[in-house]
Formats: sequence, C-alpha cells, structure tokens
Amino acid sequence: MGKSFKDLYNIAVSSKTSDSISPFISTGEIICVVLSENDNVYKGINIIEDNQLKVSAEESAISSLLSEGDKKIKKMVIVNALGEVIKPSNSTYDTILDLSDNLEVLINANPLEYKKIEELLPDYYGTFRINTWFILAKYYIICYNHNCFKEENPLDVYIYDFLVSNIL
Repeated sequence: MGKSFKDLYNIAVSSKTSDSISPFISTGEIICVVLSENDNVYKGINIIEDNQLKVSAEESAISSLLSEGDKKIKKMVIVNALGEVIKPSNSTYDTILDLSDNLEVLINANPLEYKKIEELLPDYYGTFRINTWFILAKYYIICYNHNCFKEENPLDVYIYDFLVSNIL
C-alpha cells in the first residue's frame, strides 16, 4: 500500500541530524523524505558550506532515489530542524516536476494537509516557463544586438541563432 504522510513525516523528524562537519560545512538542518512510485522511501539532507546552500535536501533525496533505480516521486515531506514542514526550495521545482506524475507534497503536519505539486506552482509548465524563456530570449537578443557579446564567441552565436529560430 505504501507509506502515509504521517509515516513519512515521522521518518523525517526522527532522521534530523544537524551536524557541523567542519568550521565551514554543516548538514542536516533540512530533511527531505520521498516516496517513489514503487513505494520505496529515500531520505536526503541539505549541505551548507561557507554559509551557502550547496546541496538541498530535495536534491539529496532525489539523488538517492535515482541512484537506486527509481524514476518517479509519489510523495514528498520536507522538515526543518524544528520539525516544521516546509515547501520545496525554488531551485528544485524543475527537477521535482520532471520526476513526478501527480506528486503530493505535505504542507502541514498538524492538521495533516498536503497538496499536489501543481497547486504549489500553478501553471508552472505553462505560461511561467514560456514567459521565462521569452524574457531570457529578449534579454539575450538585446545584449547581442548592442554588442555586449563578441561575435567570435561561438557559444554566443549559437545561442542567439537558436533563440531567433526556435523561440522568437
């Protein structure tokens, strides 16, 4: 049958392992537990180096899931060091969306409440991404047309040509 959100939350809270590895590296302030479509449970912790997030707990859990051969996430629970439920970090939404079909994310432990990932980011695959691409494309073309880029740089020329022929 698989694990319930209560089970996943309890796993996350009992897995809290905040630790200072060195004066510059700390881990475990955030714990992520994911349930795969095959009902396997994977955990991940965040890694902070020099006061900057290097690996999010979500990325860590997803890495564990993928390294064991699972491909899709069914449920996700993320808690902080106080046991409070938190939402996925913005930087991981693309990966999470690409690895999920109908993913449910716990948003409150008491009372138990969860939402589909799409409800946390309405229209993320729709106009949000399209608008982001258009903004990027327009910025790149403006910079290119104002000689911000060097024409001899093949990457700049390739990106410009791609954007003009495929996006705009």
